[in-house]
Amino acid sequence: MPNTPVKTAQQAAREVRTRLELGLRRAKVSAESVVASGVVEGFKVTRIRLASLSLEETQLLTIAIGGQITRSKDPLARVVAEELDAALRRINICSSPSSVVIGTVNGITANKVLPPSLSIPNARRLATALERGDE
Repeated sequence: MPNTPVKTAQQAAREVRTRLELGLRRAKVSAESVVASGVVEGFKVTRIRLASLSLEETQLLTIAIGGQITRSKDPLARVVAEELDAALRRINICSSPSSVVIGTVNGITANKVLPPSLSIPNARRLATALERGDE
């Protein structure tokens, strides 16, 4: 076996985050992500959290990973979030459900979807699904 350098969880998370953001850009979703570390029940946990997405961006992400969306002029935020969650489950990403939040930018209030934070393996699955979407 060749000598493969061992990566820390933080290095692996940054690598996956880069792949994920490239895939999101290709899917025309302008979402930033952050790597968050914490301790849960005595174990150090590293997760990747995407920024909140507009309803249109959420639908683009859903389509990019092979999900189905309801075509509507004015979709309900809850329905859009559920469609994203269904698409994530379809590619074997089991996580907490997406949240609907209200965001205000330049005095304009709009519903946004906050995707679930992802473990490193789940973020890798999402990045791979986005990369496959280009094929």
